[in-house]
Amino acid sequence: MMTLYDPEAAFIAKDGRTVTDRTEIAAELERDISLGLPLEAKARHVFIAGDIAQIVLD
Repeated sequence: MMTLYDPEAAFIAKDGRTVTDRTEIAAELERDISLGLPLEAKARHVFIAGDIAQIVLD
């Protein structure tokens, strides 16, 4: 999953914190994936600026 994240990406944790540390982002993603549940996301918004996109998912 980390290959999808830019090295300077930010991740919004479930508790609302903005996470920028790649190790912590990986830990958040690993925790979710380790549940073994199917992942489903719907794109709510896509913001584009130059060659960077931010996707807001539900």
